[in-house]
Amino acid sequence: MKSIFIQALFSLFLGGVAAAQGTCIHHIESFSDRTYTVEQWVNKKVIKPSSRGRFDRVFNEGSYRIPILSAMELFLLSGCNDDEFLKSLPSAVAEEFLKFDIPDDVMFSIAAPGRANTDIMYLTLSLHLLGYPKPLERQLEKFREIRDGGDPRGATALAILGGVGDLQMDSLKTTLDEILTSFVTSDGKLSTETNYSKISLHTTYGFPKKYEVRTDEYGYVAAELVDPDLLEISDALAATADANLSAAMELGYGPAYMYKFGDAPNIVNVCGLMAPDIGSNRGRIDVRAEFTGFPNPRKALLDMGKFVEVSAAPNWNADKSPGFRRYTQYFALIVANIASDCAYALHGDHGSYGVVDNEFAEKMILLGASALRNFSIDGRIAMGTAWVIEKNSNEDDKHYAAARFFLMAAPFLADLGEDIGGGDNSFYSKWVPRFSPQTIIEVQKILSEYGFYTSGIDGVPGPAFRRAIKAARGKCRLPNEFPNLCLPKIGSDVRRASWARPYFF
Repeated sequence: MKSIFIQALFSLFLGGVAAAQGTCIHHIESFSDRTYTVEQWVNKKVIKPSSRGRFDRVFNEGSYRIPILSAMELFLLSGCNDDEFLKSLPSAVAEEFLKFDIPDDVMFSIAAPGRANTDIMYLTLSLHLLGYPKPLERQLEKFREIRDGGDPRGATALAILGGVGDLQMDSLKTTLDEILTSFVTSDGKLSTETNYSKISLHTTYGFPKKYEVRTDEYGYVAAELVDPDLLEISDALAATADANLSAAMELGYGPAYMYKFGDAPNIVNVCGLMAPDIGSNRGRIDVRAEFTGFPNPRKALLDMGKFVEVSAAPNWNADKSPGFRRYTQYFALIVANIASDCAYALHGDHGSYGVVDNEFAEKMILLGASALRNFSIDGRIAMGTAWVIEKNSNEDDKHYAAARFFLMAAPFLADLGEDIGGGDNSFYSKWVPRFSPQTIIEVQKILSEYGFYTSGIDGVPGPAFRRAIKAARGKCRLPNEFPNLCLPKIGSDVRRASWARPYFF
């Protein structure tokens, strides 16, 4: 549905362009064997960025982030020499933008929840740089209206555009820098490899130059924004970023907590977070410290869990982009990790962030595991899941299911103890004795089947059991040699296993 609205938006743009000047509206021959209409160009360059690939190779890489510049470039390549038409193109698009009432959902990215639609953002920023500020002003006003109407996505988008925390990737300032880099690549010229390469946007078409080009001591050329209006907008967004994110969290928007931690792909390893009593945090963000810093950590986990519960539904993200689906799984991984960390103190008695409701925490663990379709259910989550199943399930084969999840955690058990047979402070010694003899018996049977365990099947995790876990842990990392020992680990495969099905949402 979102793509239909975006296509309708740009159809209106093109209608306005055609009304302004019809002499250059025609089929355009590219360097490839394809022929494109203007509408097809807009679809490929702006509406469907995932299809840029081959199409972008026709153009200089520097201009793809400036939709209007790329459009002008393509017209020039096709033989359109009507300067008045080219000069009117940004004006016509800006005018049509202001006529169009963009639906709320279309304002947001299909790649990650609560972020601005970058296709629209590149357009409005490039129009502002060419002297047409109203579309950007309208876009930001729309986000504020959405926020003030009680939709936390509006506050989240404004927070990210302000570069909240260390999340700068989609900030307005970073996006501006990317666009300015495109301008500087050609010194404000249409940067094709044709005889049009010397035509300047500023001198030929009279567009304002809102940046200065500077060369540093090493010879690198960069652009510096000098437009006071854009600088004021950027500064205002930065100044209110934290307040907007807090507003989104107050409204219970789960992804807002994720953005407090940073960008999901960059912290996924951090969130196997190692506790202070075991080792140092492995990443650049101390997720535990951030989480502890929330005024109400239990509410934070609850709000995050609500988002994961929605994303765990089988068909919820079927129409989302691959990036969006990947994001929700990163999010689920973090929720499950934090839940297992705080509820079960897997690494020791370091506190539970105020979460003392085991039933609630157990649900969070299973929710996180349920949403992991294309990601591994790592050792932490597997061990927490085994514990939840053993303690709360009424299924007949719960001990076998718990044993399978227990074995998924075998490498984790071994890695986090200084020695698998280590002393009283090892992770193994703290955790394994909590399981019932019935579950340990099922683990012993599986290890025995593969020749790792040769002692009695007695439900006692003694020295022979420890040695078997140690022997098996390396084999668990081999994808084909022992496929049924510690696998399946990928969420979608686990969900299909008959012994796991009853426990997933």
